[in-house]
Amino acid sequence: MGRFAALLTCFVALGCSLDLDALQGGDAGPAEASTDAGRADGAVPDGAVLDGAVLDGDLADAGPPPRVVQVAAGGGTTCARASDGAVYCWGDNTRGQVGPGGIESIEPTPRRVDAAPAAGFVDLAVGTEHACAVGADAKIYCWGDSTSGQLGQLFGAPQPDPQVVDLGEPAIAVAAGRRHTCAIVAVGGVAGRVHCWGDNDQGQLGRLGAGAGFSAPMPIDFAGAASAIAAGDHFTCAIFDRRVRCWGSGAHEQLARPGFVGTSEVAQEIANIATPDRPVEAEALALGPTHACALDRLGSTADDRVYCWGDNRSQQVLAGPGSSGASRPRVFQDRAGWSGVLALGGDEGRGFSCAGTADGELRCRGANERGALAQSTDACEVAVEYGNPPRTFGFMGAVIGAAAGAEHLCVLGADHAVYCAGDNSAGQLGRAPMTPACSNTSLRVVGLP
Repeated sequence: MGRFAALLTCFVALGCSLDLDALQGGDAGPAEASTDAGRADGAVPDGAVLDGAVLDGDLADAGPPPRVVQVAAGGGTTCARASDGAVYCWGDNTRGQVGPGGIESIEPTPRRVDAAPAAGFVDLAVGTEHACAVGADAKIYCWGDSTSGQLGQLFGAPQPDPQVVDLGEPAIAVAAGRRHTCAIVAVGGVAGRVHCWGDNDQGQLGRLGAGAGFSAPMPIDFAGAASAIAAGDHFTCAIFDRRVRCWGSGAHEQLARPGFVGTSEVAQEIANIATPDRPVEAEALALGPTHACALDRLGSTADDRVYCWGDNRSQQVLAGPGSSGASRPRVFQDRAGWSGVLALGGDEGRGFSCAGTADGELRCRGANERGALAQSTDACEVAVEYGNPPRTFGFMGAVIGAAAGAEHLCVLGADHAVYCAGDNSAGQLGRAPMTPACSNTSLRVVGLP
């Protein structure tokens, strides 16, 4: 049994005593790939890459010093999780999404999220204006904007202090969207059931009754066992038995159903790849505001590909500005050897997609807003689009994790330090806003373990 599997068994057992030191014995491994994706043990073996994280080794190191093992981002906020379970956030704090310590418009210095469970957090997700984390006690804690019930509380004022979400069952993973949250939980000792709460204006909670928000977590209307989950602006996707299912808004073809641009409360499988005609065998998943990407791996890394679908107004899915969207998964770049690190970002009408290679590069395409893709030859004040070939994110080291916000992108290097590029108007790069308030080169975030 690997370390993550042991953690899952403890969660399901309830009331067990988890010896973190006994679960160590190795490097923390690559960190979380996506801003908004959660993962569960499912059928993925220990050591496999899922959503950019190596499951066998994602907990704390045996001893000091702690180091960053996961980075997450959304909107203008960035967060990082350390190997000792501590979470730090910085950037836009207009809704309290940076955490305890008051609500200010800007917080450029990483702030530790206190009021955490004694053993810390084991998973992390950042939405547009809220953040959530799974505690080592198998509970979910959320903070930030609460206007749509996305914190699992009655609609109300922002909450900078973490609020416990009452799931009634052990939580395994969490994903945060614009104004909704979803989690993978263990029900009756079986991991994989998806629960969602918050805004449901486009059916993104996966249950009948689009238009009404729900502050109380409820299971989606699909009983399959999910191994990974991700949330976008108004839609959600999850991996069930290596098949991707999506629900919510399909206005930009992000549900990958040819000819369908409406809303759906039902979790339906996405369309097949066009050539060859077969389903995506998904091993990792990430969502942007209105587009999605998944790592498809049939066997060895010699056969893997990254496929994307949905909104293409910035060439984040397809090369060329002629198509506004893709209703079938399209190959991100015709090459093999992907790590499973995925980071999708942007805002309405503008988006970008990034995927990590097995040799540690991060390849990106789409809108280079505010210098987010770290192309030093482009002034960060000038918006540029890239189609084929994808550009390599400007970072000298190996990338083991990545996360994207609206107009910024952060990577976790092999040295377990966080480096960010793009918009810094809210301090989301980890430093006080400068002139211009953006950077076209990756800057190291100080103040982290």
